[in-house]
Amino acid sequence: MSGWLVRPATWHLWGALGVVLGALVVRTARVTSDGGMDNGIVVRAARVWWAGGSPYDDSHFLYLPSAVLAAAPQVLLPRGVLCVLVPVFVTACLVGGWMCALRLYGVPLRSRFAALGLLGLAVGFAPFAHLVLLGNWTATAALALPLGLMLAGRGRW
Repeated sequence: MSGWLVRPATWHLWGALGVVLGALVVRTARVTSDGGMDNGIVVRAARVWWAGGSPYDDSHFLYLPSAVLAAAPQVLLPRGVLCVLVPVFVTACLVGGWMCALRLYGVPLRSRFAALGLLGLAVGFAPFAHLVLLGNWTATAALALPLGLMLAGRGRW
């Protein structure tokens, strides 16, 4: 890849990207409890389990038992903290996955393609915003796959 897209992005473009990602996180923090619907269901189940009940008493809890164990540390955090941390974490996973994918193909991280591509994903690709809004844990896979491929491609796996 060469040309205009691989030249360094201006600070204006990075600023716009920061505003868009920040607005997505702030909006999610304001309209959700426990960091999103998916995360909230699992955290509620973990709270019930922590109190000695069965997480499967909630008809919305359709996850494997390991989800309760994975969410157990979140029980210790106040809801206000979860409302902010979960969208920040999901957004960071998605951004990290994008960065790993760029590195996998040798695209400079400060390029216009890096900034415009992520901006396009955040604004124009509904699943990106939905993962953040739901607090869906599959965002970790969006980071893990390109990270694993990048490490394997470099012979470090």
